[in-house]
Amino acid sequence: MTATLDLVDLGNITSVSRKKTGNIIQMPIPTQDSDETKVYDYLGAAETIIIMGYFMEDTVALTRAKVYALTSLINGYQDEPRTLLGIDQISYFDTNPGDVKGLLAEVNVTWEVDTVGAKASYDLKIYLGIK
Repeated sequence: MTATLDLVDLGNITSVSRKKTGNIIQMPIPTQDSDETKVYDYLGAAETIIIMGYFMEDTVALTRAKVYALTSLINGYQDEPRTLLGIDQISYFDTNPGDVKGLLAEVNVTWEVDTVGAKASYDLKIYLGIK
């Protein structure tokens, strides 16, 4: 199965990382040492997935088309969470990878052009969640 994000081909995936954070509020108490600081977990937890990979096609035009399809997912109106499918590394984190959904927050692309073809490396940042 081809790895996709909302049916957009992700090419060759080299790594997947996942970070979960608690949005903890720290409230230091005046005239008290740090062991008296109050901590609150009012804002819940958040998760981020970072996917790194690359596209490598015979021509710059073919690689550019794949990069364009990926970058166009950030369009200013992501109405529904994106679905990640076919990413083997996701199964390390989830037993049901089809349930991995979120909004695409960032796409970074680095171009490398040589005599064989055109390579575009990318990394994606996806904030997991529902809308």
